[in-house]
Amino acid sequence: ETQENVRRDPRSPEMEDLPLDDIGDRTSVSVGDLTQDGITVTYSYVTVLDGPFVYQIFSMTGGIDTGEVIRETAEALVSAPMNRMAEQYDPEGGSSGGIWSKLDGVQPDMPKGSTTNDVILYPLSFATPDASMREAPRLDLDDPDSIAGLESLDRVTYTDGTGATTEASGVFRIDAMILTFDSAETAHAEATALGNTLIEPFSITRGGGGVEGSGENFNRTAFYEGFIRDRSLPAGNVAILIQQEGPVVVAVVVYAVDEDPRSLADAILLILLERGFPDEGDPVLQGLTPQEGPVATPAP
Repeated sequence: ETQENVRRDPRSPEMEDLPLDDIGDRTSVSVGDLTQDGITVTYSYVTVLDGPFVYQIFSMTGGIDTGEVIRETAEALVSAPMNRMAEQYDPEGGSSGGIWSKLDGVQPDMPKGSTTNDVILYPLSFATPDASMREAPRLDLDDPDSIAGLESLDRVTYTDGTGATTEASGVFRIDAMILTFDSAETAHAEATALGNTLIEPFSITRGGGGVEGSGENFNRTAFYEGFIRDRSLPAGNVAILIQQEGPVVVAVVVYAVDEDPRSLADAILLILLERGFPDEGDPVLQGLTPQEGPVATPAP
């Protein structure tokens, strides 16, 4: 799935396979160059299956033999044994024992000033000491009464009428919503929770945003882009945009196949802010129409 996601990303460089058949039971390597402002960076994505272990390696390199770095890293991970000592977690990069002993075997040459950090991703409930992470706040959009300070919630889903399994290229679904809260402060806080809710069914590859203003006059913006994970939907791309202005939060999610949906999401977000939901027949909808009745929420 990782290799597939890389190849589907409209912004990723043209990827080529690199044979590493002699490492592990099964190895897949994709390598590609991307040049910007005269600087060429090589991106590498490696997946190695060896017995009960699956290793993933992501690298960004410049001016060196990327193949050698990949081989050294993969061989170090596969050859290093697990240490039976109790795991000692150090977020600053000094973790030891257990599975960390495999990761400790990777010692690449890094530019001066580089930093190392260790993270435990799963399972949080059994993580080593100090590795627990606070649960990110979310909004239950199917239960508006559970959302603090919410005064109104309007949602419209636009589809192409061919069903969720369409294989045609282009935009096939748009989710738009407008939430009104009892104050700008509440809206500002809940905009973050809304973002956590909307990105959950997707593999997000990039995102960002910011806050404008000060005191009581502040607004929040956020964007996320990535891939659709829900297997009931086509294997496509997604763009999520959220804007909070005063007590109002608007959001749009655009789903597309073989197309970058970001520019369309920008256009629809602007319409939501200026005049509300686009009407059927609006050119910005690209032929999609409002869905009647309940629409299935993408599953995480």
